[in-house]
Amino acid sequence: MGQSIPLIIFLNNDGEEVDRILGFYKAEQYLKMITDIYNGIDTYLSLKSQYQLDNKNLSVLSKLSTKCKLNPEPDFCEEIYSNIATTRDGFKGNILFNADWFFAKNKLEEDKPNLMIKLIENHGKSSYSSDAYLAIINYYKLKDDSNSEANMFKKFTDIFNDNPSILNQYAWRMAELKINLDDALNKSDRAIELSFDNPSLQIYIIDTKSEILWMLGRIDEAIKTINLAIDINPSDEYLIEQREKFFNSKK
Repeated sequence: MGQSIPLIIFLNNDGEEVDRILGFYKAEQYLKMITDIYNGIDTYLSLKSQYQLDNKNLSVLSKLSTKCKLNPEPDFCEEIYSNIATTRDGFKGNILFNADWFFAKNKLEEDKPNLMIKLIENHGKSSYSSDAYLAIINYYKLKDDSNSEANMFKKFTDIFNDNPSILNQYAWRMAELKINLDDALNKSDRAIELSFDNPSLQIYIIDTKSEILWMLGRIDEAIKTINLAIDINPSDEYLIEQREKFFNSKK
C-alpha cells in the first residue's frame, strides 16, 4: 500500500492562497516553514505580489519557480517559467530545469515527448533530473514501447546508481520485459549492497535478483538467492512460493 503525501494549503482572510507545504519534514523544519508563512516571508502570495509590482529580479523569479513546482496557479506559473526560459542568463541549473520541466511535462501530456527528451539530453546528468526520466519512462510504458522504456530506464539507473529502490524498480521491470537482464542482475547486486541496513527493502531486492537468475536459466543460483530472503523472513509465503516455482522448473 502506498503512503499518502500530506499537503497543507494556507489561506488568508480573503480566501487567497498564501502558500502551501507538500511532504514530510522534521518538526523543527515544519515550525520554521509555518512561522515564515505566518510572517509573510517569501510566501507564494508575497512573491507573487512583488512580481506584479514589476519586481522581476532573479531572486523573485527563482523563488517563484520553486513555489510553482506545486503549480498553485497554472496560468501565472506559465508566465513565470516563460520569463525564466526566455531570459536564462544568471539562473541556476535547477531553476532553468524547473522552467523547462513545466513546458516539457505539458507537451508530454499532449502526446509530444520531444521536449522531455531534449530536457533529459540537456539536464540528464544533474541530480534534479529524476522527474524527467520517470516521466518519459512512464510515457513509453503507457505506449507499450518496451525498447525505448528499457533504454531510458537503463540511462536513468546508470546515473542514479546509488538509490537501491530505483535500482530495484529497474531490475524488476527488466525482468518483466525480459530486456537488459545482465545489466539488471548487476544493478540488483548493487542495490543489495546499498540496502544492507534496511532488511525489509533488501528482501524485495534479493527476490528480484532471484527472479532474474531464474529467467537466465541459472536455477540453482536462483534457489540459493531466494533462500537468503527466506532466511530474513521465514514466514513470507510469497518467497516460499517463489522458491517452489524455481524448484518445479527443474523437473
